[in-house]
Amino acid sequence: FAAATAVKLRVPTPAIPAMSAKVIKEIGGKLYPDLTHNFIIALTSQARRARHNSYQRASFDSALRSIVVIALHMRPLRSAEATRRMKGVGSNFYDLLKESVAGSKSKKPFEPKKGKFT
Repeated sequence: FAAATAVKLRVPTPAIPAMSAKVIKEIGGKLYPDLTHNFIIALTSQARRARHNSYQRASFDSALRSIVVIALHMRPLRSAEATRRMKGVGSNFYDLLKESVAGSKSKKPFEPKKGKFT
């Protein structure tokens, strides 16, 4: 009965500051871009290189498995370390994904058109 008669107390919290469009433009968009697309491109190119050599069959299979796992992951991937902890990707392609992130500084991460997928 005590739970039914208890009154919920409202705790005042400070307002979350919203960033202006000028600040967002200045920092270049999102603070932590989604690198899922870059990772899929890097793993696809690795699989293409590995498919021509019969001795790299295991690398080809694990690259394809990693692509599927990353593509079906529900949350955005912000770093190569995040993919390393995923079951199905592991540390097999950590160096490759880390290089793909380092090489993507010159080009922007993939961002779909606003409203297209949401």
